Amino acid sequence: MNDQVEATATAPEAPQSAPAVPFGIKTFDDVPQRRIFGGTSQELIEGAGYAGQVQAVAPDGLPVVEFKEDWPTGYGMLIQVLSQEVTVQENGEAVKRRNPTSIVIWPVPTRELLLTTDEGKSFLDEAVNKELAHRCVRPLRGVTAPLTVIGELPRSVHDFAVSTRGSGGIYKPFNDLSGPVLKSLKSNNDAFKVFTPQMLRECLEYASRAKSLYPQHEEHGLFVMVLDIFIQTAAANQIPTDLFEDWKATRDTKESEAIDFDGIDLSALSVVMPTAPAAA
Repeated sequence: MNDQVEATATAPEAPQSAPAVPFGIKTFDDVPQRRIFGGTSQELIEGAGYAGQVQAVAPDGLPVVEFKEDWPTGYGMLIQVLSQEVTVQENGEAVKRRNPTSIVIWPVPTRELLLTTDEGKSFLDEAVNKELAHRCVRPLRGVTAPLTVIGELPRSVHDFAVSTRGSGGIYKPFNDLSGPVLKSLKSNNDAFKVFTPQMLRECLEYASRAKSLYPQHEEHGLFVMVLDIFIQTAAANQIPTDLFEDWKATRDTKESEAIDFDGIDLSALSVVMPTAPAAA
């Protein structure tokens, strides 16, 4: 990126007075796939503390790819967990899992540093342009009648900035209900203890994804039952049910995009039929 940058400081040590469980990390399941800290001294110290916590809860023997040289000026810190998809046999069925393979702790250039070189500016332009295009067409993905959702395309800086995978647009009914419905499911059903809203959405929208993650739940019709809960709850709260009814009608014929659910072990889930949450 910038060959002229001088290395002026060693990688910061984690603060000795760091709390026992900072950053909300209690187990390896709590570790996001990646996190980047800025390049100031305080941010690097915070990053070192975070990296230490990730390593403290990581499985024994997990390799750590760590930058051991002097820390270069103007660089932030990337902490990323790499994983690979494996297929294991469970109750006579092939089930896909994602197993962590290593932890990476490495310097990455800050935005300010990238802007000091022509190569950095070109890189930022390319990355931003690619993301803008992706966010612009996101509401149209999977839609059979694109002109019917043209109003969901972003029109302002705010719209582009807050757009995230699975939020807003055609997924708004799910986003509005996923919190209370998932909370109710978790409180009444051990099968949903490890589920996140994104994970649940994938299993509701795509039977193929549900079967690859936990085939017993799909075989027992658990996710179809949850879709019925969403339909009932949406109707009771004057929220459109079209999205959930479409998922129910098409989930057996659609293929999902692969999403990493790093650190989540689904082997402990048991098939317990959920009860419908009370309407708000």
